Formats: sequence, structure tokens, C-alpha cells
Amino acid sequence: MRKHSRTDAPRRGEITEKIDQDQDQMSEKTDRLDTVASDSETVAETLDGLDLDGTAEAADQVEAAIERAQDVTGEVFEQEDDDLVEILTEAQEYEDELQDRSDASEADRDKVRDATDQIATEETKRELEQAQAEIDDDLEFLQEQRETARQGREENERLRQESQGRVQGTRR
Repeated sequence: MRKHSRTDAPRRGEITEKIDQDQDQMSEKTDRLDTVASDSETVAETLDGLDLDGTAEAADQVEAAIERAQDVTGEVFEQEDDDLVEILTEAQEYEDELQDRSDASEADRDKVRDATDQIATEETKRELEQAQAEIDDDLEFLQEQRETARQGREENERLRQESQGRVQGTRR
């Protein structure tokens, strides 16, 4: 009797698990960016705080070594940032997928509502109204999950930008 297979439709638990995993990955990467940004600030402060009043050779070598440390830190930051951007992009795509699923559910609800309006038998109407209620519950779930995903993604994007500003402030 079923017209469509539901094998492509995720279960609610799978949706919340995916969002939780994305949130965890984003949080790990933003924490890592914060750590690398702190390292970058420490290296820059160290270089700025040195007197380098020993020999000219030592001053040149120390300054060169610290500048290499800055470069390495910048490279690590860029790699971590690229990884975070990839996760953020995937999270945005999942939000879009949830929106598509909400849109499809709204269309289904409208079809069930239209059918309910055409039904004369009260018992049949009650069952179709129950189907509408189930769709409404699903819509609420999908919208809540999409909002949770969006808020987490936006917060991690804000933290990413904050770390970028810190690292850019340490570059000469």
C-alpha cells in the first residue's frame, strides 16, 4: 500500500545524533583554534619582549627561530581553520537538508488536510486528523533541530572569527 520507501528518511535519533556530532566536532576545532591563537600571541609577545642585547649572531638566530615558530603556528592555525570551515559547511548543508525535509512535511500536511476536507466519514476524518497531528509533531521536531544546528554553527563561526582576529593581530 505504501507509495514510497522510507529508507532515505532518517530517524529522529539519527538527526539528533548527527547534530550532536557536528556540535562536538565544531567545539573541538574552535577549542583547538583558541589554543593555537594563544600560542601565536605568546610567541609574538615573547619576540616583542626580548632585548636581544647579546651578540649580533645570537640575536639574529633567536629572532629567526622565533619567527619560524610564528610561521609554524600560523600554518597550524590555517590547517585547523580549514578543517573547521569544512565542518561548518557540512553543518550548513545538513541544516538545508532539514529545511528541505520540513518543506516536504508541510506539503504532506497540506495534502492530508485537503483530503480530510473532502472526507465525509467521521471515523476516517479522525484518522486523517491524527496523521496531520503526527506531521505537525515531526515539523516541530525538524524545526527545533534545525534551529539547534544553526545556533551551534553560528556560535562556532563567531569563535572562529574571533580566533582569526587574534592570530592576525600577532602577524608582522
